Amino acid sequence: MLSRRGFLVTSSGALAGGAWAEKLFAAPKESKTPNPELESLAANALREAKKLKASYCDIRIVRLRDQRISLRLSPERGTGRILSVPGVAEDSSFGFGVRVIVNGAWGFAASPIVTPEEIARLTAEAVIIAKANATIQPNPVRLAPVKAYRDRWVTPHDTNALDVPMGEKLELLRRVTDSVRKNSKVFSGAASLNLRSEDKYFASSEGSSLQQYLLQIYGNVEATAVDRANNISRTRNYVPSQAAAGWEYVPEMNLVENAHRICDEVVEYLGAPPITPGKKDLLLMPNHLMLTIHESVAHPTELDRALGYEANYAGTSYITPAKIGQRIASTHCTFTGDRTSPRALGTVGYDDDGVKATSWTIIDKGIFKSFQTTRDQAHLIGEKESHGCSQADSWATVPFQRMPNVSLQPGPRENTLESMISEIDDGVLIDGRGSYSIDQQRYNFQFGGDAFWEIKGGKKRGMLSRVSYQARTPDFWQACDANPPKSTPSATAAPPPASAKSTSSSPTNMLTREQAEKLTQQVLALSSFPECHVTLTASEQAYTRFANNGITAASFNLRHNLSIVVTREGRSGSMAVNDFDPESLKKAVLQAEQLAAIAPPNPERLPPVGPQKFPVTSDLDERTAAARAPEMIPHVKTIIDAALKAKMVAAGLIERSLRVTTIANKSGLFGYHRSSDSQLTTTIRQPDGSSSGWAGQPSMKIGALDSPGLAATAIAKCRLWKNPQRLKPGKYTVVLEPTATGDLVRLLSPAFSARSADEGRSFLSKNGGGTRLGEKLFPSFITLRMDPFDPRQPSSPWTGDFLPTRPVTWIDQGTVANLAYDRYWASKTGKEPTPGAFGGRGGAQSLILEGGTASLEDLIATVERGLLVTHLWYIRGVNPQTLQQTGLTRDGLFLIENGKVTTPVTNMRFLESPVRLLQNAQKIGVAQRVRGLEGGLMIAPSLVATDFPLPSVSDAV
Repeated sequence: MLSRRGFLVTSSGALAGGAWAEKLFAAPKESKTPNPELESLAANALREAKKLKASYCDIRIVRLRDQRISLRLSPERGTGRILSVPGVAEDSSFGFGVRVIVNGAWGFAASPIVTPEEIARLTAEAVIIAKANATIQPNPVRLAPVKAYRDRWVTPHDTNALDVPMGEKLELLRRVTDSVRKNSKVFSGAASLNLRSEDKYFASSEGSSLQQYLLQIYGNVEATAVDRANNISRTRNYVPSQAAAGWEYVPEMNLVENAHRICDEVVEYLGAPPITPGKKDLLLMPNHLMLTIHESVAHPTELDRALGYEANYAGTSYITPAKIGQRIASTHCTFTGDRTSPRALGTVGYDDDGVKATSWTIIDKGIFKSFQTTRDQAHLIGEKESHGCSQADSWATVPFQRMPNVSLQPGPRENTLESMISEIDDGVLIDGRGSYSIDQQRYNFQFGGDAFWEIKGGKKRGMLSRVSYQARTPDFWQACDANPPKSTPSATAAPPPASAKSTSSSPTNMLTREQAEKLTQQVLALSSFPECHVTLTASEQAYTRFANNGITAASFNLRHNLSIVVTREGRSGSMAVNDFDPESLKKAVLQAEQLAAIAPPNPERLPPVGPQKFPVTSDLDERTAAARAPEMIPHVKTIIDAALKAKMVAAGLIERSLRVTTIANKSGLFGYHRSSDSQLTTTIRQPDGSSSGWAGQPSMKIGALDSPGLAATAIAKCRLWKNPQRLKPGKYTVVLEPTATGDLVRLLSPAFSARSADEGRSFLSKNGGGTRLGEKLFPSFITLRMDPFDPRQPSSPWTGDFLPTRPVTWIDQGTVANLAYDRYWASKTGKEPTPGAFGGRGGAQSLILEGGTASLEDLIATVERGLLVTHLWYIRGVNPQTLQQTGLTRDGLFLIENGKVTTPVTNMRFLESPVRLLQNAQKIGVAQRVRGLEGGLMIAPSLVATDFPLPSVSDAV
């Protein structure tokens, strides 16, 4: 673990600093060979791995830069004057990650301290992890052969967007937002640019040495209209294709021209009539179709899903290896996987296995041909080479199978948008990105956009509202009967994959209060601005993932980050770095001040918070904070052994984390907080995939994780759920287990924002103006509160506004008791800020829905006919005004008849709001701490609710 000297990086910090990173990756644009200093650093990992008997080793040294520029138009309360609220921020991150194979098993470790000594030490940590994994690894890792390369590759570009003056970028966004406001009926608007660069060096024990420089550009324009009289709000976005390119791509985005268009469209959308439900022909614009392809074609053709590696989280796939050579789409559909397409977001020179970028056919005229693969997967389907789909989102995360650019190829006919419209008698034209949700095998999906036009008799007519479409993936693509030969590419490139977590065996010694105070005061002293705020975080994470009764990935990583926000005369700039040597800190402060100097004044800026007396919360368990492989692997072995005994297949995750957060400013504010947490989840399936069962447990104390109990629960559900029967879609009484309750109720959190309620954008807004504070909207047994001191789930001692937290009741015995006022909105309305206003760590993490005394069995006994729901999956918002959500049931859905669980039922899609769920609640059970598959923590009870809408069936298991 980081020593004090290593963390503060003082006298000998040159090797770990930002200047060192720039020197390492600096090279002429035309250079074709890696920097020898990078090769020298990487050699430390390769030597150490060889000494420790690793059969394979690779190292990635990575520097990331992210620049985010935004401008938001917001009406001032009371005057209606439009305020322009800027955001200018830049982040930089530098570190390395090492992978090894020892005894046939993977190990991984990562650190932000890029020195020869740290590289050697973390390589040894990775070896320890691999050896621990090998004790329960049924089959050794096999890597497909790859040629050794020595090369340097750069995203083709003329001008690096990160080098373009910030003033030029802000001026562009000013012109864009002015265009959004050309229509006076637009309530608010915003525009943003996100620019990203990645310097990446890869070296392997097989001889590869690869340096790459990758560039990406993202843009967005947003317009929102509000009808206060009818309490309706609508938002329309223009999102140009995200690109791997330089600044020369920005004029091609046509941001100003499209801002004019969407501001008119959102006003029409606000008054558009709802669609009449039924079967329609769909004409999908590229900006919408790319997400449909991403979810229903790209993800299900990832081999790790098809083989069950993601069974405990992202799911499996309806496209199994047995489907190679079979028809899964119409003859109009040819999809390619490609990492070479110019400007496409997933285009690189080499993947994170060192495989040279290539392209291949995934689906050829409707016939499935090939999966996306990595080096350790290819042999599992009889292939001799990898398709180069290994990717990590940072130096701190494990590379694993991620999609390349997946594109629908142009059709043979000379179709135009107009000609395709002319062939549709009754249909809908859909553009933009809206709500989307798809089941864990990619069978059943629902998509919406943010602009819809009726097509009647071959003519495009007026806009429609409340549109979304559901389908089974195979049926949808079999029904595709036209695509144009040339159009905006409908490609879907890989977004950054979810962050991984990790595991190790060194003692914890991370960022004491004295160290944190010294470092933050050092940074504050460097700033000449009157206002300077610093947030310092350090974390240590460890995880082990398992699937198919063996380890699939395990990791240990260290991270730290320093965020600096400076303000003068209302102008703010933000810079975040993970280089803490004096030179890098001085440069970071200077960059923040330079950004502030050119930023417009922020009219919503408030004076900084002064000294605060923060309460003490007890969310640190030293045993959890120090847990390593010896304490984690036995839990994994317990579950795998139980699955083997039951002749089933186990997948799952165990993880623990330690986090240290420090806040400080020039006005005397200082706060220091350490926290830890852990969780264990498992999905156990029949070998033929005919049923599954899930169980999970978050715990403040890793010693309290009940792996035997979780294994028994998942196995029992898997047995009970075999051969599920189809039920007719409709509204049902449901009994939600605590995790399912938490999956939905946690989504209420942002709806208590006083600002959104006052502005007519919340379910707590009244028609014609005002809020529903004080109204009884729920049954008397519903109490929803936040308590950062609850021993079951204590949380941060400060809010997102850096005020002390305290317990707050949002719903008191059915009555809306409080709204959340942040400092700004409190100042505009004459209220006191709410300690615990949602938006900071203090709010959502300590949410509690009060429970009762009834057991789950007691609740089931009260239901004459209904459904028992284990948990929910892929929950996405459909209507932000009502908080209506859609998603799927998963891993155990059962019919209840006459107070007893009788029959397993095929999964179904739901369409429900947590507001309506609580309004229809009949009874509640005992509350417990839960964490759903999408990460939401809260304390929730089991719950009985009536009229729960389940509009369609999902074939996923």
